[in-house]
Amino acid sequence: MRAGILAGPRCVGLWPAMIYSNADAYLREDALSTGAARVTYTPAEYLELERAAERKSEYLDGRIRAMTGASRAHNLIALNIGAELRTQLRGRSCEAYVADMRVKVSSTGLYTYPDVVVACEPIQLEDAYLDTLLNPTVIVEVLSPSTEAYDRGDKLAQYRRLESLRECLLWHRTRPEASATSARATSGFVPSTAGLTRSCP
Repeated sequence: MRAGILAGPRCVGLWPAMIYSNADAYLREDALSTGAARVTYTPAEYLELERAAERKSEYLDGRIRAMTGASRAHNLIALNIGAELRTQLRGRSCEAYVADMRVKVSSTGLYTYPDVVVACEPIQLEDAYLDTLLNPTVIVEVLSPSTEAYDRGDKLAQYRRLESLRECLLWHRTRPEASATSARATSGFVPSTAGLTRSCP
């Protein structure tokens, strides 16, 4: 990962609101939500199930969907980005998490797991379990062929509803390219080497 990708002017972040409509094309629906009579769950029920589950799932509108597994390359990229962010955030009032920090979009009720997420103080967590972040500053998603359309569309449209979010970076797994966008952007993605950390406290 080039240091320049994280050396731009300020943290800024994301997209227009959209309906969470295409996720089924990119995520395997959890067995708990399948069947002729579709079962729905409350957020509290989802969190109880999720904390006991062996695999990660997303939640929205009463439905639980299992997330697809990540490849070795995907995991290595996410880990390297997280490590670089951690280095650049040293001495600042921010923390970087890789893969397992659940994020809630409070305005829509989406629970999901970004590949990498940065949060800055005051860090807001949903409850005493300390495993659901409410105010991410930066989100990074590593694009996979099976999830790229969803990550670029409905998922990131959900992220735009996060008032705390300043920037999101999409990192292409199979080609040397990254796309960043501002939370106030209206024209979609532009190729960018803009930084993700300079204006973080």
